[in-house]
Amino acid sequence: MHYKHVINFFENWLNSKLSSGNAYVLKKRTDRGKVSSLHILDLNRITPLISDDGEVFYQASVDNISGVKDTITVPATEIIHDRFNCLYHPLVGLPPIYACAMAASQGTAIMRNLTNLFVNGGKSGGIIEIQGKLSEDSVRELKEHWETKLWR
Repeated sequence: MHYKHVINFFENWLNSKLSSGNAYVLKKRTDRGKVSSLHILDLNRITPLISDDGEVFYQASVDNISGVKDTITVPATEIIHDRFNCLYHPLVGLPPIYACAMAASQGTAIMRNLTNLFVNGGKSGGIIEIQGKLSEDSVRELKEHWETKLWR
């Protein structure tokens, strides 16, 4: 893709990385092997591959915008794979919103539990279970201890 300005190229790169945690850029080379242009690839049209001996390749499907006319498989040297938040696999980045989701869901759960606690007057509910039988004096003593020492 030919960009009007370099800033458009970097905008597409950053949008790709922020939306998926990955940006794939195909290097186009001259006959002499010099990089002549860079093309941002459609995230839905590229697949990272690992060979049996651990080499990394990328398979890119037809993408008229970036100039890929046939499905191709290229070595990692021909792709710039910019990724972050690789929490599960070194070749699979995660978007920042996904990486932050755990903290957000934990915060929501904490707030829900605190709301329930305060709706109950700040007293947690529950049942005390004791093995065996308790005498009336032991029950009275336990109740007094619970009400005076633990719920001040």
